Order: sequence, then C-alpha cells, then structure tokens
Amino acid sequence: PAISELLSHGNTDALAETLLWLESDHGPNEPEVLDEFTSTGAFPMRRLQDWRRSDHPAHLAAIAVARWNGSRINEVALAIEQVGSLLEGDDESRRLGIRAIGDCHQPRHAKELLPFLSDGNEALRLEALRSLRKLASPDTAAMMPHVLPLVAEASSEERMLILAIAEKISDTSSIPALLWAAEHFSASESRRLEALICGMGLKAIPGVIHLLRNISAPFHSRSVAVRALSRLAMPQLLLITDELIEEELTRAQQAVISHRALMADPGAGVGQTVLTRFYRDAAAEGLEFVLEVLSLVGRLSDFDLIRASLSFANPRDRANAIETIQQSCSRAMFRRICALIEATVPESGLQESVAGAEPIDSVLRRAARSNIALEASAALIAFQERNIEGGLSLLRQRLDEPDGGRINDWLVALLPRFAQSTINLELEAHPVDRVAALVRARFFSDARILALDYLAAHASERSWAPGEIVYDTDTPTEELFVIAEGEVEVHRNGVVRQATAGATFGERVLMGDLTRKERAVSAGCRALVLPGAVVMRALEIFPAMGVSLYQFKTISAVS
Repeated sequence: PAISELLSHGNTDALAETLLWLESDHGPNEPEVLDEFTSTGAFPMRRLQDWRRSDHPAHLAAIAVARWNGSRINEVALAIEQVGSLLEGDDESRRLGIRAIGDCHQPRHAKELLPFLSDGNEALRLEALRSLRKLASPDTAAMMPHVLPLVAEASSEERMLILAIAEKISDTSSIPALLWAAEHFSASESRRLEALICGMGLKAIPGVIHLLRNISAPFHSRSVAVRALSRLAMPQLLLITDELIEEELTRAQQAVISHRALMADPGAGVGQTVLTRFYRDAAAEGLEFVLEVLSLVGRLSDFDLIRASLSFANPRDRANAIETIQQSCSRAMFRRICALIEATVPESGLQESVAGAEPIDSVLRRAARSNIALEASAALIAFQERNIEGGLSLLRQRLDEPDGGRINDWLVALLPRFAQSTINLELEAHPVDRVAALVRARFFSDARILALDYLAAHASERSWAPGEIVYDTDTPTEELFVIAEGEVEVHRNGVVRQATAGATFGERVLMGDLTRKERAVSAGCRALVLPGAVVMRALEIFPAMGVSLYQFKTISAVS
C-alpha cells in the first residue's frame, strides 16, 4: 500500500528518486516488492532482460505486462501466451496472472476474470476484483451482473472493491441491489455507498427514492438511502419528507399494537418468540428513522446525540432530548413520536403495557402477509404452534404469489412443517428456529432482531451426546456456542459451571484468546455454533450490540 500510494500520489521529487532507486544496482530484488512496482506500471527496464530468463511468477507477470504494452505485435502474442501459462499454474501463479490482466488495461479481457469471482481461494477472488477495478469503466457495465450478487456475502475488503467497480462503471441500475445489500454494511461501507450514489449525480435520484418508499426494505438500507438523498438533492427529499414520516410512524405504531397483543397472550413457541422481539425492535427502528429524517431536513439537530440520549442517558438528558424533539415538529406529530418513545424505552412501554391489544389471530394474519421473510415465516410458524386454522392455506397463497429471493426460500422451507404425515419426521431447522434460539439467549438479550438474523444466517447447528467433549483445554479458540436444548458442563480451574438452554459458553473467543482455558463436556445438548469472526463482524455492523456485549456480558465472563 505504501508503494502504491507513493507512485500514485507522491510528490515529483520523491517519485523521481524512487524510480532512480528502482533502476539502480541497489534496487529491490524481492519479487513481492517488485510486483508492487510493476503492478502500477513502474518497470525497472534494466532488469527486464534478466527477468526474461527467470521462472519466478512475479517476473513472468511483469514481463508479460511489459510485452503487452510494447509496440511489436509478436510481443503482444507472447504476453498473451505467458499470461495463459500463469493462469494454468499454482495458486500464486494464477494470482499474478490475474493481476497481469488488470495491469494490461485492456477492458475487453475483463470476461477472463469473471470465473475467478467464485473461486474458493480468497486471494484469487480479491485479485480478480482488484483487476476488474482497474479495467472498470462505463463501457464495461456488462460485468456488473456478475459482480453485484457477491456483495451480500463478501468480506469488507471485497465489498470495498465491488463498490469501487460500481463507482467507475456508474450504472444507476446497480443502486437498488447495493442499497438492499447495505442491510449488513458496516459504517465505513455505508459511507462509501453514500459517496458512490452522490457521485452518480441526479440520475441516481429515482432509484434512491424508489427504495425509500418501499417500507419492506431493510432499516439500514433506507437509512443509507435517505442520507444519500439529503446530500444529492435536498429539494427532492423535502418533497417526500412528510410522506416518509407518516408511513414510518404508522408502521411503528402498528408494531407497538402487535407487540402488545403478543405480550397480552404470551406463548413459548418459536414463531411468537421471534415475532415479539421483531415488533419491539420494529417500533424502535421506526422511531429512529423518523428522527433521522427530521435531522437531515434541518428540523432536528444532532440525530446521533438525540438517539443516544433516548437510549442510554439518565432521565434528565432524556427529558432534554424529548423537549428538543417537541420543538422540531408539530403538536400532532410530537404526540405520536412521544408515544413511540414511551413504548420503546426499556423501563416502560412495550415490556409492561398490554392494554388495548388486538386479537392475536389478527396480528398473525397480518404478519403472514408481510413481505419481510422473518416476519412472515415467524407468523406462519406461530399459526401452527397455536393450532390456529388457516396457516397452510395462507402459506399456499403466499407461495402462489410472485415473491422472489429470500422470502420465497423461507416460505418453501416451511412446507414440511405443515405436511400431513403419520411418520414422525425429523424436521430440518428453519432459519426462524435459529433466530429464536438467539432471542432466548441471555447473552444477546439487548441485541436487535436484525443483528440476530445476521448471526443466525451464519450459524451452524450441532448436537453432542451425553459425555461427549465439545472442546478441550488448549484447543483453538474459534467459536461461540449458544445452547438451544440440553446442558453442558464447563470445567475451569477446578470449578464446574452448568450451562443450560439459553446460556452461552466459549465467550473468550471474543477476547482474543488463541487457545481454550476450559473444558466443555456435553450432558446431551444441541447448540448453535457461531464462528468468532462472524460475531466480530456483527459487532462492526451493529455497534449497539457490541456495547451491550462488552459492557455487561463479556466482562462478567472474564470474572
């Protein structure tokens, strides 16, 4: 990175000195260092003749690039042959061959890189994305259908490269896919996406507004969209502000009503457990979205401070925040916002108030019609768990609708639950089952349902027989365990801790320990297994969950 920065943005004197050093007898000999120079077009010409007799992949790649950029036709043919031979070699040779294609700056050869985007080797995927970034331009929009599907499950580095490719191509048709994927973007990735959208100019406005008006879009996605629109075209945002606020307040108020209905008629089933947390958090997210819109249009100052005061501050600071909100909107709007604040403050509201609840059947039927996969699936599961008639017919109606993507996959996965069979089938766990296990886990009691949905999507489920060792001392610390059923004995320093359903063990994976200091023995259990890297990534995406875990849960685990 330092070499690339120097060659791209260094001052003239420093660049001249660097190139002279590169050509001198005291220049670098390490292929990896030379690779950084040649990838930016800085070739040590005095050494090219020596490299022609070398078999090192870095030298072969540099020679291929030099020949490709040469003036002789036969040299170009030799370069193509050399790159082809590199792509047939080992992983390092293939990586350098991929880099050579990017360094040759021939966009017509971008299609040669597309197969590497799905390669199991992360280094090859990253190099392919780097080369595609070098080749990307408005004339290479055909590569976007191959690149965009990767963004949802990509690593942070891969996402940044995909966003850089999208920025150079500047195709507004990519905006919806990128905004939907922003559901699981970190703060830095979200800011990068905002900058990308703003860089596209006014032609990006229709796509952004279309997503903003889609209340089924993820909360994070709409937040990124409204921030981008405020920077891109404030007049357009002002035109739809009242509409956005009205729809969001209505949805949040409906979430409060639904939550109260579920709390008034509690149930221990998977579906109702997930729906209860879903509506609690939907009300809070709706309130935050309304406050953010008011802040962006200049009617409310410092959204982040107001949100923090409402969530974590003492009563006096909370009262000051509420007074600030009162001064920023009409009396009617403030009454609605104030009702949401009362309902989403941890000390009161949703957790305690059960008055004025509607029938639970009505709540479940409305939820089953939702376009949000988690809400609809949990409602249909609750239909079956509470023995309410009409669940199967509702599921069939939903499957007949032209829904695509995640919601359709989740609904199809529900079919075995409703199958009429005399055989006791061992059903495979549905994604809602994994979310429910995390909702019941005390370790994640303060986490939002969006964060738990993310963790559940990356979790695996395992079972251990009584007496079986889950992990032993001095084994690598790689995973966090959440008990769904059964019991585990955790032995540490002669002390035995009984972990039952809803408990977690192996928390030290979040503290940087490389090896286990305790032994976990199953007493017959089934648990969700979360890779430590996934949990750390979730903390980056959902910082509020990190505050609760580290401040209250992880510290107690150390002691």
